[in-house]
Amino acid sequence: MNNEKSWHSWSRNLWKTGEDRWIKRNGQDYYYRQQVVLPAIREKLSHLARIPSIIDLGCGDGYTLNELLDDQNIPFNDDICVAIIDISKKQLKIAKKLLEKKVRNLKVVKNDLNDESWTELIKGYEAPRIFMNIFVLQEMYSVHSFFSNISEVLEKDDLLLSIIVAPEFACNLSEREPKMAQIGKGANFVKDWDWAAKYPISTSPSTIYLPYFHRTMLDYKKIISKYDLRIVETKYLQVPDNQEARNIFKTTVYKEDIVGVNSSVLMCIKKK
Repeated sequence: MNNEKSWHSWSRNLWKTGEDRWIKRNGQDYYYRQQVVLPAIREKLSHLARIPSIIDLGCGDGYTLNELLDDQNIPFNDDICVAIIDISKKQLKIAKKLLEKKVRNLKVVKNDLNDESWTELIKGYEAPRIFMNIFVLQEMYSVHSFFSNISEVLEKDDLLLSIIVAPEFACNLSEREPKMAQIGKGANFVKDWDWAAKYPISTSPSTIYLPYFHRTMLDYKKIISKYDLRIVETKYLQVPDNQEARNIFKTTVYKEDIVGVNSSVLMCIKKK
């Protein structure tokens, strides 16, 4: 693969291959979201005075947002406006069915996050607005258009919560997981990533592999800063070091090496 179109195609095809199995996934991924992702987001949202609007960018099947909306400690407005955006029609259908039971003001948008047209659909949402982007950035060939779009809509009091696979964890995993062998390394047409790989998501009955484009934290900081945005907080997230976690992960590609180490990163991003 030696051009941008080829990488886009590789990424899309890899997701399409694993999409049905992703929808039916169980076990490890849900545990990770319950024990690592959701607590990190809850901590940030629970300290806010009120939340009149929330936009999930790359919502997938809506699982994470659905869990957050059930949390009585998060100050969501009773008439909260919710927008969910994803490129997958299948996932949006599941997310809509899940969320429309709880939210009166729900907007469902099928769109590529690199396409600026989605920004027009949420400009009227009341501030402060919360934008979520969970494990999406590392699957994008380029994040420049995404952050350009975010910069256009993010207002002073808005907040973007973005979680990615920790770059160091991905490097270590690629060294011992054969199917995550680095590809595309050093290609001169690459603009904002170092290498690509098939990132493993362990589930029953077998592992799903999704696209992964490797960027360091310094890469993300440079790109984000370029678009009049700033990272106000960076928090590394870990799987709790306990026996339950060890039992769950020991049979996956991660083994017990994922327990108690920095495996993902939360970036809190605001307008400069």
